[in-house]
Amino acid sequence: MVHGNLIIRLNAEKERTAYVTREISIEDKKSGKKRNVTQYHFTAWPDHGTPDPLYLVLFHRHVISDSKAGHSGPLLVHCSAGIGRTGTYIALDALLEEGRTTGFLDIFKFLKKMRYSRMNMIQTSNQYVCLHYALLEAFTMKDTKIRKDEFSEVWQSIRTDHKALNHQRLNKEFKMLNATKDDQNHNQYNAAMSTTNLAKNRNKDVLPMDDKRVYLVSYGKGRSDYINAVQVPSYTKFVGYITTQLPLPDTKVDFWTMIRDHSSSTIVLIINNANEADLVYSQSGNELTIGQFGIKISAREEVENNITKTTIVLSRKDDKPRQVVLFQAICNSIPDPIVLCKLADLISTRATMSNDPITVVSSDGAKNCGLFCAFANAVSSMQIDNHADIFQLVRLLQLRRPEFFTDFEEYKRCYEALHLHLESANVYANF
Repeated sequence: MVHGNLIIRLNAEKERTAYVTREISIEDKKSGKKRNVTQYHFTAWPDHGTPDPLYLVLFHRHVISDSKAGHSGPLLVHCSAGIGRTGTYIALDALLEEGRTTGFLDIFKFLKKMRYSRMNMIQTSNQYVCLHYALLEAFTMKDTKIRKDEFSEVWQSIRTDHKALNHQRLNKEFKMLNATKDDQNHNQYNAAMSTTNLAKNRNKDVLPMDDKRVYLVSYGKGRSDYINAVQVPSYTKFVGYITTQLPLPDTKVDFWTMIRDHSSSTIVLIINNANEADLVYSQSGNELTIGQFGIKISAREEVENNITKTTIVLSRKDDKPRQVVLFQAICNSIPDPIVLCKLADLISTRATMSNDPITVVSSDGAKNCGLFCAFANAVSSMQIDNHADIFQLVRLLQLRRPEFFTDFEEYKRCYEALHLHLESANVYANF
């Protein structure tokens, strides 16, 4: 790209859930001088309102971590008008440094000081409130990130730690997860708790919040836009997965409506016994009709480790047929590490072929769904950034569904499976 005398090249780009980093080179055609610039593009700020403070703090932490690695010169911060979002970020950065240096901070005084230099910095009361929550998050956040080259050592210390439970690293992290969950307000569950929809939920303790739930668009007569499902992030996409409960006999049509409406072409089904799969598709026949949908099985394949792959052609009278691939894993309680590794490997291949969300199904849409998504995100984090922060990855999932990871064994299994994945990758790399 050429702008006047400047030649601008994009050399590298990495996407994460809430931001994109770009490595850019700028060359002056006249002088021949070159300069490298790193752009950090925060993408999770909604058009109206403010982002969740956790996303903003994790983004800021990445920027600061990179700047300590050798970036020089002042930080350029900008948004559309250069006052609202820009002011919020600058205040977070400056006040965090001030608080850590002096032990005190005066948010109101700093805002007045900013506004002497530029009018209307931090434009809305919501942005001002967001700043307070972000600072609280930043000051209390622990460093739980683990580098790829040290993960094996950390896992071995966890595995051999026989101290009292309250002294173990994982137990401390799990307690912090429970402590940082937002209090559930029943007003957030109006759709799920309505008389029309209440019977559509398997577990009345696992409901989608109104602002996080998946909406059905092309529902048929006598149905509604409700399904017990939520959108959750992958490591690179704000909506990378849809997590949902195993359909009830009466909600099979809602499940396939969701698959169609949200263009999901990959399903991960984690169940306790094979018979439960009949609530999604037919294991005995090759064709069936569910509401307005035709479900045709075009291929079945045994993969390994009790995982099967089924290729489905989904059709509807007013729509062209579409192919959906379903990976089914049968496990007792929670999946074995080797099963999680294989499933993550299978869906990573699918994810590179499409930007569509991957649908993850378990009995109640929480247990095992959260485990699988967190593990897959940790694998992606290791691949992209050579580190993983399982604690924060789980927290980001719990923002969408607080019922993820209510079982300590799920949290431990995520670490265990990631260790197995890294060990397997090392063995493969040595051949």
